[in-house]
Amino acid sequence: MDLFAVLVNTNIGEHEHYRGKLYAEMTKHELVMVSDLTWADLRGKNVLSDWMKPRPFAQVQGTLSDEMGSLSAELNTTTGEITPNYLSSWSLDTSVGSVVHVQAPTLLAIVHTAAQSTKSLKNTKKDTSPLQ
Repeated sequence: MDLFAVLVNTNIGEHEHYRGKLYAEMTKHELVMVSDLTWADLRGKNVLSDWMKPRPFAQVQGTLSDEMGSLSAELNTTTGEITPNYLSSWSLDTSVGSVVHVQAPTLLAIVHTAAQSTKSLKNTKKDTSPLQ
């Protein structure tokens, strides 16, 4: 493990060649296999779980921020665009649904999961709208 730690340490420039090979498309399956085998052992799973716990939030937060930015730009409507014809033809599914599916799939999945939680299901009727 000491050798592996030295090789993957980005502060040691002389090992960049090895890191390039380790993460290359043609050989990355071996790193994935080591991760899978580590995960398959309960002891390894515990170590990886402890390592992973603080990291997903930052990843999800970044993804949601990007998706919200896309949605904001896509759904921005000025008052000049709101006409009687616009209002009479407006629907949640056509105006928001398709945009959300394309621009914010992670946000949609999180909201959908939260809406289907045990507590949520006890307190509300299950949503069967096309936005799911």
